[in-house]
This record gives sequence, C-alpha cells and structure tokens, in this order.
Amino acid sequence: RYSIVHPGEALHDPDTGDLLGYMALATATAQVTPAAGSDLSNAVLLESLRETLRGDLVFPEDASRLAADITPRRAPEGIDGQIIGIVNGVQLVGAYNVVAINRGSRDGLTVGHVLALHQRGEKVSDPGCERQRGKMCTSRSDVQLPDERTGTLLVFKTYDRMSFGLVTGATSEMRVADGVRTP
Repeated sequence: RYSIVHPGEALHDPDTGDLLGYMALATATAQVTPAAGSDLSNAVLLESLRETLRGDLVFPEDASRLAADITPRRAPEGIDGQIIGIVNGVQLVGAYNVVAINRGSRDGLTVGHVLALHQRGEKVSDPGCERQRGKMCTSRSDVQLPDERTGTLLVFKTYDRMSFGLVTGATSEMRVADGVRTP
C-alpha cells in the first residue's frame, strides 16, 4: 500500500529560518503493482480523500502509523514555540484543526503531550501619557499587550525539530506565528 500526497508549502522554523519540511495533503491510498516487462507500475486507488493530480507524490505507507491510544499528559517545562503551518491551508485555527509547530522530539516532545496555545499580544500605541519622575510625557509610546491563552493542543506526531498536534479546545481563533508552550 502506498500513500499519495499533494506537495504543499515549505515549513520553516521562525527562530532559525531552517527548512523543517513540507506540508502535504493526503489525496489517496493506492495499491501498486509492477507492470510486466516495464520499469513502470500500475496503481489502483483504494481510498480517495480528494482529487489526485498530476505531480502528486507516491510514498510507501508509513510503518509508524499514528498510535491507536494516546494518553494526554503535560508537556515538559520550557517548551516555547510557534504554530508554523495549518493542515488544509486554512488561515484561522479553531477546535479540531491540525497544526504544525516548530518544536519536536529534540525539545522533549512525545506523542500525548499537551501544550497551551497563546495568541500573540499586539503592539499598540498608548494614547495616554505616562508619568516619568513627576513629569507628564509628551510622546506616545508603544505598549506590548500580553499573550492571551486561546486553546489547548494535543501532540500526535513528532519529528526531530517539529510536531503535529490537534487543537482540542479553543476560546478564540489562532493563526500561524501564535505561540505554543508548556501549560
């Protein structure tokens, strides 16, 4: 059995700029048999998830399929990363969306770890004046608003430098570049 995937966007670590992989959309599962007297093979699509297009890639099915049972538990201390991609190419993330994050097994993540999702606080102009040494200021300064917890992420697939997780709860929409950290 083989998986057929449509290649998608490159996933880069926002901290280092390194290429971590590519987002790919599964299109089908196929059974491949060699064609007699040829270097080519025939493929019969067994399960179609979406349209399969010219240029889609064929891979042997991953022997390390997702675990049937996942036991949720708190992620190790010190995890602090970002959402780097959203499966299915949507712009906003909510409950039951799958996202890619820039932290993986080398950071201590394993299947089942739970992370907190945080919407990055905006930098806004402060319209008020601050008191400095008893004097009123005349210039406006920018204020960094605090991050706001907006959801929970359950890690279900890890790689060395990135992971995939399911958003299991959300109180607000999230985007690429929003934070993930140890709750």
